[in-house]
Amino acid sequence: MTTQPHQPSEPSVQHAATTGQTPEPGELRLQSIEAAIAFLQHDVDSLSQSILNCLRRLQEFDERFTRIEHELITVQQQPERRDPAAEKPPHY
Repeated sequence: MTTQPHQPSEPSVQHAATTGQTPEPGELRLQSIEAAIAFLQHDVDSLSQSILNCLRRLQEFDERFTRIEHELITVQQQPERRDPAAEKPPHY
């Protein structure tokens, strides 16, 4: 006599729905857990996308700040150029 491995004979939720049978409590619990995991995965994906967007914006701001800082240093290091012909005397 040969013995075959025992495989659980749990009907799937779709099978239960098509045959008109009520899903077992274990199956309902599994469905609930799977739904919760799906919602959590969606939330994680959304949060990851939000973090990536924030990181991109932060990098853009950092580049802009660095460019502005460099321009400010350059302007401060240049000697002040005055055009005496364009200046009005103080008594006017």
